[in-house]
Amino acid sequence: MSKFEFIAVLLSIMPALSMANLLSGMVQAFLKGERTDTRLAWSILVGNILLLDWWVFFSWNDHADVVY
Repeated sequence: MSKFEFIAVLLSIMPALSMANLLSGMVQAFLKGERTDTRLAWSILVGNILLLDWWVFFSWNDHADVVY
């Protein structure tokens, strides 16, 4: 395994836990009847940012290691 694969596993855990927390909060708000448009908009925005960060990070996997 390359260095990137080891780091990718560690750094993928943080967005996954963040997304799980975000989704569980949305489900709880839906079940309690506290769902608002503002909460939904913020959740969509934060979810998209998390997915974009993950996508950009994995686009770096084909970059060569530079050794000085």
